[in-house]
Amino acid sequence: MDPSSYIGTQCRLSEEHNNELPDLGSAQSIPGRHINPTKLTALLRIKFGAGTYEVQIVQNSYCIIAPRKLSSSEIAECRRR
Repeated sequence: MDPSSYIGTQCRLSEEHNNELPDLGSAQSIPGRHINPTKLTALLRIKFGAGTYEVQIVQNSYCIIAPRKLSSSEIAECRRR
């Protein structure tokens, strides 16, 4: 599947969670089956810095809450080889 086809999908977050991170951008959902979690974590830390993002796994998808959504090329960098 082309990474750009799921860039705009949203995670469902509770109202409580949204209140915890009011200054961050929208959540982004990325299907997890082809993503290397180590690469994803490293990319998020490099792009946003420690403590400025959160990752949850919801129904075999990574739900990422960060200052901005990842681009299709950034998602491609995290793919399993």
